[in-house]
Parts: sequence; structure tokens; C-alpha cells
Amino acid sequence: MVVPHPKDESPAATSDGEEYRADERELQRRLEPVRYFAAAFSKAVRSFNLYSRNNAALLKFLDDAFRFSQQAFESVGDLEFDVRRDRLLVQGHVVFEDSDREYGIPFRMFREGVRRFTVEAGIEQPELNKLIELLAKPRSSGDLDEDLVSMLWREALPHVRYVTLDVYALTSAADSEPEEERAQEELRQDLDKLLGAIYEGGMLNSEGVKAVNISADDLVALAALGDERERDTERIGQPTRRAIFNLNPEVIDALKQQVAADRDEALLDTTYDVLLGVLFRVRSARDSQQVLQEILNLFDMLMLERDFKSAAGLVRRLDDFKRSSDLKNLALVKQLLKLFASEQRLSQIAVAINDGVVTSVSQLSELLRALGPDVVPALINLLAVVQQPQHRRLLCDIMLDVKPPPVDLLRKSFGQGEWFVDRDLLYLANRSAEPEAVDLIFRGCEHDHARVRQQALGMLQSLPGDRADELLLRGLSDSESAVRVTAVRTLVARRCSAAARRLRSLVQDPAFEEREPGEQRTFLLAYAALAGPEAVDALDALLNGGHEQSTSLLDRLRGALEDAVDGDPKLELRVSAAVALGSIGNPAAHDALRRGERSKSKRLRETCSRVLALPQGDPGTGRGGEGV
Repeated sequence: MVVPHPKDESPAATSDGEEYRADERELQRRLEPVRYFAAAFSKAVRSFNLYSRNNAALLKFLDDAFRFSQQAFESVGDLEFDVRRDRLLVQGHVVFEDSDREYGIPFRMFREGVRRFTVEAGIEQPELNKLIELLAKPRSSGDLDEDLVSMLWREALPHVRYVTLDVYALTSAADSEPEEERAQEELRQDLDKLLGAIYEGGMLNSEGVKAVNISADDLVALAALGDERERDTERIGQPTRRAIFNLNPEVIDALKQQVAADRDEALLDTTYDVLLGVLFRVRSARDSQQVLQEILNLFDMLMLERDFKSAAGLVRRLDDFKRSSDLKNLALVKQLLKLFASEQRLSQIAVAINDGVVTSVSQLSELLRALGPDVVPALINLLAVVQQPQHRRLLCDIMLDVKPPPVDLLRKSFGQGEWFVDRDLLYLANRSAEPEAVDLIFRGCEHDHARVRQQALGMLQSLPGDRADELLLRGLSDSESAVRVTAVRTLVARRCSAAARRLRSLVQDPAFEEREPGEQRTFLLAYAALAGPEAVDALDALLNGGHEQSTSLLDRLRGALEDAVDGDPKLELRVSAAVALGSIGNPAAHDALRRGERSKSKRLRETCSRVLALPQGDPGTGRGGEGV
């Protein structure tokens, strides 16, 4: 359980230190609002991914965090937290403790290099909510954009300051030699002094300076300072001031002239060549990461400006390098393409589509296809935010072109969002070559939304097996007419003989008379197609059973009047039965139709006569009257 922690790490007061104890009591009193804020802040972070953004519980947690932050500011001013693995400290006192290594705020910050973290007074709730969102976002392994420090740098929250330590460099610098182990331990002990010097020196209080990173080179510099470290901390960071890549001045002059003369498109191509050329020539991991970030910034700018044509050009140029590069550069290219295809970057596509500002669908398609298989997971998630069905279908077709989504990915997304997304996922599953896709289609047949059930049942036409027949037979009794019609049509396409018995019981049920005329005709034609001559007696009963017949002129006039005022509530059902009998076309069906010609209803007489006059198929096959 995560709770504010009253324990402190300050020295115990001596028995004669009454003044000290009074100061401590006063400090503990002022830190109490900080502890409440830290606990509320942690609860909001843990809840952020558990609830939807407009959930009442989440909104309450966010409001609580902001309210407690204002009380903490009133008590101690800016909240300057020292970060340990399992706790946060303010002025040397523990104000929050959490040993959870998966969701705990202290370990998340510590693991990713944050050693001091400040929330300044004056922060507004939207900014605090954004900070909570960043801390709640899980990090994907190896993703340069998803580590906490990168997200903080990218968001540039105006009331948040932090000092980071290159924890990877520090870990890799540690060796097994006893002397070096002792040196590393000494460096760790001096980090607090270093952080204090940075804060007290005003580095993080300067205008525009919100973050400081302490690298491995800085630690080496610190170790070299010897006994004068505390007085010479200003020397820290000097070894890291080096150029990424040195260009000849003549080359720079030539580039300036070319830039002045180039068109925008040619200038972009030159920028691509320079950045990619530098990327593939640098040797250190640090320099590669810096150039990677510049390329990502360029791609982000193109996406924000919705210049999808130029973004596709960058991807194609990168692909050219991939085909001609060594293994190291191939790995860099793959990493860049994966970063380009992240959902965060491609979200601009959904915004542009929904705003109706995509000038060329072909350019958008070109970009997505150029990104290749890496784009598929992001496009799956974008289906939920793209509003128009034709645009979602475009995204689905692009996925099918570059690489059909694995069924595991479709299964994880199915049932997690809007019904129309599930319908698109079924469209993808129906075109998958994986056998497991059938199970997802079966799930769709039992979906809560009728449109999804209807689509899934239609997909069963080519699927073998009793399970498909069972779901289709169940669909005949669905609560929605459109689903029932799709189910019966699919059963006819499958030539499911077991459906004939089920259809016979349905059409003979009195409740069948209450269905819409279009559905009645579809069911009766399906019954005739599947049962053949065996359906004649049931259809004859619907056409002629219990209905008066007469050839007198008076009865026919009375029937015409009833037709005009819709006097026969079963007229549409009887007309559909006549059409279904015509589709059978055997002698027994003809006899039933001739009796129908003696009906008092003019419309029914004309229908029976028209059906009898149509060319018939081979009697008894159930395939006659196909032109009806």
C-alpha cells in the first residue's frame, strides 16, 4: 500500500537540542501537505491508464492532486524532490515511499536517470495533468521516444525542472576491479553534492533552462577534480562540448550557395542527404542518437504541416540507404522506420483525414506503404479515431498490402472499442491466411452490435464445418431483421440441408406473419431453394389455406376493393408464397398456383398468373422460376 511516509533521514536530535527539535517539528508540519500531494499524485498516475479520460473517478483523482499541490506550494514553495529507488525526499526528509518497481513513481524516475525533480508553484491543472500522463505512460523497450526524459524534454512543461544522470553510462563504467568499485561508490556519494551545486549555482533557475543531464564524461570530470570538487563544479560538462561531425569550411560555403539557389523540394532532398550522411558516418552511440533525434524532428515537422508527400520522400531516401548500407547502418534504418511508424506520429494522419484537409489520398497511401510492416500496429489503433468508413477501409487495404496484421493483434483489439472498429477487424481477419482467423469471425457472430453480427455471418459462406452452420441457424432467430436475412441468404449459399427443417418451423409459426414483407419473401424463397418439392405443402397452406376462393364477378369486385383498402393483412405473405412456389416449378407447385388464381384478391391472382407464365426449370429440382 502506498502512503505518505513520515519517516525522515535527518540526524536524530540530541537531548539538549530543544531548539533543533522545535525546528524539526515545524518542518514536519510544513511537509505534511507535501506528503498528501505526493500520495494523491501517485494515485492519479496509477489510475490514469485504468479509466477513460472522462471517467468520474479519474477526474476526481486529478482534481485531488491539483488541490493538494496548491496546499503544498503554500506550505513550502516549489516542490524540490530528491529521487531514490523507492522514495522521494524533500529537504532530506522522506515524503513518499513506494517500493513497487512496475508502477511506482520513485523507481520509474530513478531507473530512467532522474535524480532531482521540481514542480514549481504556479503550475496549472492542465500542465499537472500532462505530467501525470507522462509518468503513467509505459515505456516500450528500446524506444527512444518513450523514455521519461525524452517525453519531458519534448513536452517542455514550463513549471517542471529536473536533473538527470546518464545511468547507463554509470553502470557500464563500473568494473569488477576493487579500486574502480571504490571509485564508483565515491562518485555515487558525491552525486548529491553535485546536484546541490547545480541548483544553488542557479543553472536551473536561468531563463529557458529547465533540465540538466549528467553524463559519463561529467562523472569522469568529477572524479578528476580530486579534493577540490566542491569548489570546481563549474568545470563539469566541459568534456561533453564537442561537435557531432566536423565539416570543411569550403563544404559549408558550397552548401550555403546551394541552399540559396535550391527550390523547396530540392532543399528538402539536400537536407535528407546531409542528415542521413552524417548519421551513417558517426561512430559513437551518443552521436548517432543526436542525429536520429534531428531526423525525427524533421519528420515530425513534415507530419505537423501535413506534407505527406515530403515525408514519403524522406522514407524512400532512407530506404535507399537501407539497400546499400552495412549491418550497422541497416539497424539504424530499421530503428528510424519503426520510430516514424509510431502511433503518436501517425496520429496526425487521422487528424488530417477527419478535418478533410488531405489534398491527395494517393500521397497519404504512398507514405503509409513506404513505411512498410512497422505501420500496421499504429494503423490498427487509428481505426478508432478515423471517422469515415471509406477512410477506415483505405487504412485496412493498406495494411493488407504491406503486411496482413497477425491474428493475435486483431484478437487483442477486438471488442475493446467501438463496434465499427470490430467490423473493420473482421474485414482484416476474413482476408488472413492464418487458420486462427476463423475463431475471430466466430466471435463476431455473437457480437453485441447487430452490424458486426451481420458482417460476421456473411463471412461464414466459404467456411466449412458444423460450427458455421450452427451460428447461421442461430442467426435465423436474431433480434434484428437484417441479421436474420443475412443468415438465411448465407445458408442458401452454403446449401445447408439442415436449414430446411429449421425454416419450415419458422414459416409455419404464427409469429412469422409479423415480419417485414421483404424478410418474409427472402425466407420463403430460401425455404423453397433448400427444401425443394418438400416445401410445396407448407407454401400451399400459406397461399391458399383458409382463404375463400370464387370466380363470381361480385366476389372479384369485393376482392379488388379489399386490395385497395388493404383488407387482407396476410396478402404480402401470400404473394411471397406464390413467388416461392414458382421457384420450385414442379406439378404440385403449379396446382397450388392455379388455385391461387381463383383468389378474390386481384393482386394475388395476377401474381400467380405471372409466375405460371414464366419459363420453368426441371420440375422437382427446386431450381425453376429463377427469374422471379
